[in-house]
Formats: sequence, C-alpha cells, structure tokens
Amino acid sequence: QPAVLAFQILLWSTLLIYFWASFGNSLQACDRERIYLKGFAIAVVVNIMLNMIAIPRWSFYGAATATLVAQIVRAFFFAWKFRAIAVVPIIATLWRPAFAATIMGIVLVIFSSLPVVLNIFLGAVIYGIVLIAIRGIKKQELSFLFSLWKKSSR
Repeated sequence: QPAVLAFQILLWSTLLIYFWASFGNSLQACDRERIYLKGFAIAVVVNIMLNMIAIPRWSFYGAATATLVAQIVRAFFFAWKFRAIAVVPIIATLWRPAFAATIMGIVLVIFSSLPVVLNIFLGAVIYGIVLIAIRGIKKQELSFLFSLWKKSSR
C-alpha cells in the first residue's frame, strides 16, 4: 500500500519515455549519437543528484520523483536538440492520437469487468475507429498498412 504513490509517480515517467524516445531515436537515425548520449548523461547526473537529496528526505517517493524529473529533463533536451534537424508541431501532431487514446481509456474503464483479451481487442477497435473518425490517420496511411498486412498474410 505505501508504494502506490511512488508507482503513480513512475507511471508519468512511462508517458515521458514515449516522448523522449521519439526524439531520441530520431536523433540517432540522423547520425546524432553523441547528442543522444549527452542527453542520457545529463539525465543520469540529474537523477543521481536528486536521489542524493530526495531519498534521505522522502524515501522511495523521492526516488520516484527524481526519476520523473530526469525523464522530463531528457525529454526536453532531446526535443530541443531535434529542432536543429526538423521542427515538429507537438500539439498539432499529438492531439488526435491523444484524443483517441482518451476515448479508448474511458471505454475500457466502463468495460473493465470484461476479460483482458476482450478488453485488448475492444481497445484496439475503439482507438482505430476514433482515430479514423477524427482523421487522425490518412487514407494513404491506411492503404499502406493494408498493403503491409496483405504482404504478411501471404
């Protein structure tokens, strides 16, 4: 029971991993491995320094918070460095998938008593339908996905 708050703090860290990984992997793909490594090094130093301060004072809550702050630092560093390669309008790019994920989450909470396998299927279907309905995925992208599916089923 006492670890619930620490776990909740770390859940936000998971969201940030997807954010920084997008920019970090893009940096690597653009031959910017040194910048990628530098981002990790900065985050490690931030995490260690915050752990030294926060753990004696707040125990594992402090450790979880230090990890979250380090993830935030890494995410902003990678996004900032990636701007030299390309400018990605974050809000304009992410609002549709975020909206579809929110609707999916609401539906899954409502039907949480269903078996897990059914919830996975339901979640995927709801997410896909909402994403298509709000034009979060374009026709050419759908065509490409279907062509990959056809190739893999041969």
